Amino acid sequence: LRALYVVEFIEEMIDAGIHICISAGNSNNKNLLPDIIKLLMDDKSFIVRGAAVWAFQQLSDKELYKHIKVKHLNIEKDTSVIQEWT
Repeated sequence: LRALYVVEFIEEMIDAGIHICISAGNSNNKNLLPDIIKLLMDDKSFIVRGAAVWAFQQLSDKELYKHIKVKHLNIEKDTSVIQEWT
């Protein structure tokens, strides 16, 4: 039973991360970029990192985009997240 609660909690956290990324990407608020970059680089969920790629693409300028893309691709291991950059 305890394991079920842990799984549900993790699923809720992933859902929250995805909603944060979608809201940020749709907001046109470039002040959210540091938070999106942190999710992109550090979140444990590949699903959230993939959503963060999308949000980052919506908010970033070309120069920052190139820099963060290279930095992220050097550390990202999940192929589905890497594909979000293409």
